[in-house]
Amino acid sequence: MRDSNGRPLWAGPGEEQGNGSGVPQPQAMENAEWVTVSGSVVAVNQPGLIVDTEEMGQLNLQLGPPWFAGEQEVTFSPGDTVTIVGFEGEGGMFQTGQIANDITGATLYLRDPNGRPLWAGRGQGGGNN
Repeated sequence: MRDSNGRPLWAGPGEEQGNGSGVPQPQAMENAEWVTVSGSVVAVNQPGLIVDTEEMGQLNLQLGPPWFAGEQEVTFSPGDTVTIVGFEGEGGMFQTGQIANDITGATLYLRDPNGRPLWAGRGQGGGNN
């Protein structure tokens, strides 16, 4: 599994959790059961998307730090159909691994196969470290 730039999803730059901003980040769930669901984007908001799915109802999907999603240049609009791969994390919150926009064909990659956020350990602002 690779992103659109050919970078392996599991090749995150660090083991730490967080983005250097002091904001707690979701923890990886190494033994989580991954599921694939389809739905329609209801709303796009600053931290993520609200997607209506048949399998799980309405999901409020967090897309990580805005700079991280912005780097991948994948966009979503209300009404877009999407395919989501993720797992139920601590506290029952759905954690998104990747979201494919079925309309544009673009995929936003958020987590490695162990559930670790791909932005983890990258530093504030998506630093180039």
